[in-house]
Amino acid sequence: MNKKDLKSVLAELLLPLGYVEARDMFFRQADDVFLTIHLEKSSFGGNFTVNIGIFVNADRKLKHPPPYHQTHLRQTLFTIAPQVVRNALIPALDLEVPMAAKERATVILDAIRNYALPFLDSLSTIEGIADYLSPARQNFAGVTLALRDIIKSRTGREQAM
Repeated sequence: MNKKDLKSVLAELLLPLGYVEARDMFFRQADDVFLTIHLEKSSFGGNFTVNIGIFVNADRKLKHPPPYHQTHLRQTLFTIAPQVVRNALIPALDLEVPMAAKERATVILDAIRNYALPFLDSLSTIEGIADYLSPARQNFAGVTLALRDIIKSRTGREQAM
């Protein structure tokens, strides 16, 4: 399997769900929130990371989300999946590790289907994002100050720093 094959595997799952493919990213817009799944290749070897992000299109002028590194909330599939899933996912996303293509695809798609998509769906609204970032939940994610400002202006809720 190569990068093109990997993207094709992701496309089979994500395109029917309303995601659009754009280079190394798949995205779906839910009202004013872009939900993104980004495939990042390591500079060394055949390792890939599945990045998950959201971008709030506050003024609703964008038709396409910005690059992954500019999303408002960033996470990886490795960090949201349980250890037993990560143990299978890490070698599946290393295309230099010998593995049957069907087995590799199954591991990756199951992780995306069971963890990435529900995670993104839970963040598809400002209220969902605010709930996820509430101090009581003690969740960890890379979050921009711009997102915190958007949440505060729309919900009046302060977020943990």
